[in-house]
Amino acid sequence: MKRTSFGLALVLLLAACGGDSGGADDPTTTTAPATTTTVDGASTAATTSTSATTTIAADVHPVFGVSWASVFPDAGETAIYRVTRFDGSNEDLPAVFEYGVDFRGATVDRLVVGTAEPGNEGWALYFDRSEPWILSVIASEVYDPAIAGGPSLTEFFAEPIPFDGTIGVGEVFTIESRITLEFDGGGDTTLDVRYTMTPAAIEESVTVPFGTLEEVLRLDAEVGGEFIGGLFQVKLWLHPDHGLVRFEGAPAWDVMELVETWG
Repeated sequence: MKRTSFGLALVLLLAACGGDSGGADDPTTTTAPATTTTVDGASTAATTSTSATTTIAADVHPVFGVSWASVFPDAGETAIYRVTRFDGSNEDLPAVFEYGVDFRGATVDRLVVGTAEPGNEGWALYFDRSEPWILSVIASEVYDPAIAGGPSLTEFFAEPIPFDGTIGVGEVFTIESRITLEFDGGGDTTLDVRYTMTPAAIEESVTVPFGTLEEVLRLDAEVGGEFIGGLFQVKLWLHPDHGLVRFEGAPAWDVMELVETWG
């Protein structure tokens, strides 16, 4: 497998955390205990230390004061990303969030970059966002223009894998689970996988086709397990107004960079 589905899931969470340049007023410092959750026979653990207002709405982020519902673009809004393929060529592709779509009998949401249809170039990430600040990843599909019958690769979990959108810079989130890979032409395999992510630093500026952006959060992630045979490094850059602006180790491509922001 060339890439893992979790890269953009992590992007969504960290972009959500920085979804507004404003912060909460009069914060009170709180420390949450370490928690362990079993997901499909595997454990997830995260330790969180955050600043929060004493009284907040159920869907408001405890540090940034941003509503979970406001994080996601309206239906029909699009962005443009320049994708760099593994051979070095590139293409500008549209991105869109689609809400209330079907995935194997379940009604979920998805992010699509390119065209997620057989015989086209694209990628789709399926997720559940019904619980505020928890993004639960369900599946990923990669589409290849050379494959006319369906996705070239589908990855999915027996139970959605939750990611906590409230972890802070310098903290670490680790999850271990099992992932099933289905390949074009038949055949599938289920394997152990481990993901570790760290919101690493706030960088002064990052330049992408959209322009030079200041105060951009860099997220470092490692993916390991049977299907990789080692550790694969992923890096993502997120801006409070534009979300994902650069993605090294994208699921279907080598690099993704923002060309036109959401609107």
